[in-house]
Amino acid sequence: MESQITSLAEISRQMAQKLNRLGLRKLRHAHKTLTQLQQKVVLSKFGRLEDDKFPQNKTKKEFPTQNVADSEQLDDSDVFEESEAEEEDFEILETVKCSQLSEDSWLGYFAGYEILNKEEKIYLNGNKQCIELSGYNSDPKTLEDYLRAGMRCFFMDLFVGTEVDKQRCVFNLRNCELKISQEYGYPVNVSLFAILSPRCQYTGYFDDPTAVYEMEKGETLTLTTNRQYSTKGCRRKIYVNGRFLVDECQLGNYILIGPSLQVRIISIVGEDLNCEVMECGVLRSKSAVRFPGRCNRSRVSVEEIEDITFAREMGIGVLISYIAGTELYLKELQEVLGLLNCQNMQLGCRVVLNEMQEKENTNFEWIVKGYDVFLIEFKIASEGFQEGYKGKAKEITTTNPEILNLSRTASNFLKSVYRQKKAIIMDCTPFVGRQLFVDPCNWPEVFYYPDKYFIKSDHGSYDSFQFHLLQRSIFNHMFPSLWSSSPFYCDESQSGCDTIARSCIAASLECNAAAILLCSILPDMAIKLSHFRPITPIYFLSATKSTADYISMYHNVIYLYQKHSDCYRKFVTEGFLCGLTYLHDRKLVTNGRCVILMYGHNSAIDLPDKYVILKFNAETFEENLNKLFIN
Repeated sequence: MESQITSLAEISRQMAQKLNRLGLRKLRHAHKTLTQLQQKVVLSKFGRLEDDKFPQNKTKKEFPTQNVADSEQLDDSDVFEESEAEEEDFEILETVKCSQLSEDSWLGYFAGYEILNKEEKIYLNGNKQCIELSGYNSDPKTLEDYLRAGMRCFFMDLFVGTEVDKQRCVFNLRNCELKISQEYGYPVNVSLFAILSPRCQYTGYFDDPTAVYEMEKGETLTLTTNRQYSTKGCRRKIYVNGRFLVDECQLGNYILIGPSLQVRIISIVGEDLNCEVMECGVLRSKSAVRFPGRCNRSRVSVEEIEDITFAREMGIGVLISYIAGTELYLKELQEVLGLLNCQNMQLGCRVVLNEMQEKENTNFEWIVKGYDVFLIEFKIASEGFQEGYKGKAKEITTTNPEILNLSRTASNFLKSVYRQKKAIIMDCTPFVGRQLFVDPCNWPEVFYYPDKYFIKSDHGSYDSFQFHLLQRSIFNHMFPSLWSSSPFYCDESQSGCDTIARSCIAASLECNAAAILLCSILPDMAIKLSHFRPITPIYFLSATKSTADYISMYHNVIYLYQKHSDCYRKFVTEGFLCGLTYLHDRKLVTNGRCVILMYGHNSAIDLPDKYVILKFNAETFEENLNKLFIN
């Protein structure tokens, strides 16, 4: 130790002698070097040399040991180069010190946050959005952005694309789930549903989905049932989902496409119908096709069976029928699901809401009770808007935007679906594209009742951002009045669960809770909580993985997997511990904020019947969880 101190004194003396030649900047650099050596001596005194972050072997250039006579023999060029190099090192050191000082000026306010070094997209109201999976937006980077923004609901149209294309979309989504789960350190699960191919016949999409062709008399057109052409149609060949009708067609039969285009079959080659245009008309993507009258167009199609099989193989738990149909249609569809061993799949239907007109003796109750999920769309005047599979729109003629004014039948239908606690997913494309404006009397049907809004892939983020900003503003404006006027449903639940759910939501509003943690095996209570449209997010902790297939379709519900335990109290305690840790790690709750814990007091099978308000403290919340079951 004494020898080290002696060497330090010698170095200090030599540094002082070299002051006149190297200047003030070099002295500062030497002072820095001396400071590093002093720190090394202190560390060695406490036996912590392994903590030394400074180089142990220094060159002669950094630590000059020449005597005064030798140093005077250095020429000016050597001194200049040495001084210039050390001046550069000094400037780097000063830059580091300034950056450290700048970070310290925030007094640790941003400690624990990650500073992004690249631009990231901002998605408003991510948990209210449902994203369409297609070849346009299924690349891993885009899907990762969606998941980081909090989007947990996705869907795909099985009418569009080949089986390989759709498999690639699902594969990319599942891979992104795993990647984000590893990044967060917690399982990330999404709900994925699919829309079946329509039982009625339609043409596929052109390679350019906005293309419109004027077909003249005498031209040839091939209608094919090969799905390779479902998104690759052209003027001479286009896809039609009518494989089971090809065998029933005969030479000379007429087929109507759209409102006016008529073609006559001149030859049948395998899965292709070669036709000749007999009446001129317009050919565009997703046009209705009417085959000869003797063909049975209402039976289950081959495309539907292929779609159901594909959904089963890819683990999709919710299927949406293109139409509600009739009670016989629903019964046939359920029988097909049973034959394909898909009884556990949830079945929904697509409803064009503004097509429901005032009619006497109209009964929609069987639709509300028979289906589990409802996909709400709106019809736009065909002369002003043509929809494409990538969400693109082509304006055929200039028309004024329409005002959406729903009939009483449509309004009552949507309210009935809401009262039955069924998931409502609405297509907001007409509102984003400013094709429809909502009459204030229909604000609840558009801005309050829907659980999710799905966005077409090709619409700009700015227009989508505007719509979600508008939706959130109107929702917050309507929420107090609709919440206070909503009736109690304790008589319908027959167990008081609806009253408990309503009380829990009221407590979350009163204490401005950061989150509601619900620990249960069954998802029923999460759906009941979502029914009251809480502003506070609901984190559903469950060991039932199958519920992840559909639970995120409901308003503000996020699924978190919790490993099952034979001891119910241990399951609840560990579940809440996992949930609170997740909220703390993701910066979703801070000290002093309230979190509501909801659970069943006796059994994991019964619906939760108890909730407590926990004032979060990062240091003591684990100890407080042990008091949940103390009477």
